[in-house]
Formats: sequence, structure tokens, C-alpha cells
Amino acid sequence: DFDTSLFASQYQRAVMCVSDILNNNDKVKLENETGFDIEISNTVSFLGGRGTGKTSAMFSFSKFLREYGQYIKLTESGEMGESYKIRNDVTFLTLDAILASMLGHNEGVLEIVLARMWDYYEQIEKEGRRNEKSLISKERMAKEFSALKSDYQNYLEMSKPTQLTTIKQLHNLAGSMNLRKTFRDFVSLFLDTILEGTSPKKDKYLVLMIDDVDMAGLNSYRILEQIHLFLGVPNIIILITADIERLNKICENHFNEVYFNHKFHVQNDEYKIDTRLKETLANEYLSKIIALNLRVYLPEIHTLNLMTGSSDCESINKKILNRIFNIFLLMDSQS
Repeated sequence: DFDTSLFASQYQRAVMCVSDILNNNDKVKLENETGFDIEISNTVSFLGGRGTGKTSAMFSFSKFLREYGQYIKLTESGEMGESYKIRNDVTFLTLDAILASMLGHNEGVLEIVLARMWDYYEQIEKEGRRNEKSLISKERMAKEFSALKSDYQNYLEMSKPTQLTTIKQLHNLAGSMNLRKTFRDFVSLFLDTILEGTSPKKDKYLVLMIDDVDMAGLNSYRILEQIHLFLGVPNIIILITADIERLNKICENHFNEVYFNHKFHVQNDEYKIDTRLKETLANEYLSKIIALNLRVYLPEIHTLNLMTGSSDCESINKKILNRIFNIFLLMDSQS
């Protein structure tokens, strides 16, 4: 129950963020039929330091989205209030979380997302949960997925670290745009296939989760870049967790590397990037990918106001431990 949670206000904030994303999607569909040329801010970020509970908050909220249809039924029957209602005409499909810290050096978020989507589809097929009268054949799904994989391989090939000529840069740009469009189209097909039994009046959204983006080392910037290049498309909602200060430092280091170590950079004091400019570039870049209006900040432990309104850290710790102890007692009593 969100109302009795330590993070009730954070969940309310997350609901507002998702509502903003849905409204933004509606606006894009009205202004641009392709939804391709307009970048969509669709990343809800749960931000805080170590031990603030941001991962737990993200997982709880993703569970709420996954079971949103059930929540709507309970609000309609009067069994639950509408404090966390987003809208009636929407359904969410949630994939398993991606642990950023476990990604290999050459692994990208997009390839993990593609693998998860195909695994989910094959599981549906294996369990016979698809409508026998489905309008979307397995052959069409396989064909579209194969085209998407081909575009992704082409993108990887063109993105290999070589000395880029102008023509090579243009090919890279074209490859990114093709991949983005192919991915966008496949997401739409995927949702229509998996949620084929859903009312046609309902908008369908794929929910992706990426945990601890700041803990992926050198991969952290690459994750942000792939979110920016490929995942900001219609009908996707991304939930991430991160320490925003660490992400800022990672972006600052990246821009520092670009300015200082680029082959064609003239090594002269007047060209050197100063600290303030690095911070500005990092903040502006992060604001583009992790929009300010879609951020959910988790409170530090000493700021939480629990039960009796105590702000004493020791008192709060005791209450948290007491809750955990009671949960284990309940589990033990139920074997």
C-alpha cells in the first residue's frame, strides 16, 4: 500500500511523472504521425545516495504499473481511492530489470532490451497464451526482429573506434536513425502482439528498468547515450535508479576526455575546458536525458518522518529494524 509506505510522496511524484510522459506521447501523436522526428522525454529517475531505498522504490512502482489494470478495477468498485490513478485507457507491460553494474564492457542496454523482448515473446508462444486468431503471425514477428538485429549489427560495425571521415560520420548518423526507427516500429508490433487481447481503446506502454546506472563504470555514459539515441521513442517508459552526483562526475570526466584528448585538439591553455564549463556541459546533458520534471528524489535516512514524527536517526533505524523483525516473525509463524 503506497499510502502507508515510507516513500508515499515519492510514489505520488512517480505517478505524476508517468502522467506527464503519457500526455507528451499524446501530443507527439497529434503533432507528428510518425513520432520519429520528435524526441520524447520518457525516463523516470529515482535518485539518491547509497542506502536511500531507490531500487526498492523503483521495483515497487514497476509492480504497481504491471498490476495497474487490477488497481483500476479496485478504484471503480470503490475498494481503493484514486490517489495514484494515472488514467483508465492505458496498460503497461513490464520487462525484468537490467542491472547496469553487471553489463560487460562491450554490452549495450539496447541489445539487452532486444533479448528480453524476444525472450518474453517466445515464452508467450511456448505457453500458448497467444490468441489462435491472432492477426500478427509468428513469421512476421521473426522477420521484423531479424531486420532489427541487422540494423543493430550495422550500427555496431559503423560505430567501431576508427578515425572518422565526414562520410563515415554521416553513415553513423544514418545508422543511428535507421536503428531508432526500426526499434520504434518493433516496439509497437511487440505491444500489439503481446497485448492483443487488450481493449483497442487502451494505449499500450513497454516499461523498461535500469538499476544503478552510475555503477557501470565506463559503461555509464554509454548507457545514457543509448537511452538518448534509441529508447526515447513513443510507447516506452524507462525507470532508472542512480546517484545523480556520481552521474554528473561521470559526464564531466567524459567531456574532459573529449576536450583534452581528441586527436585534432590543439593543446594550448586557451583551449582548455575549465571546471565550470565541464559542470555546465554535464548538467545540460543529464537534463536532456534525465529531465528535471521526471526526477524522483529519495530522502536521506535522517530526513524521514516516521509514525511519531521523529527525525532522530537512531529512532528511525530502530523503527525500520522493528518492522523487518516483525515481518520475519510473521514469515516464521506461517512456516
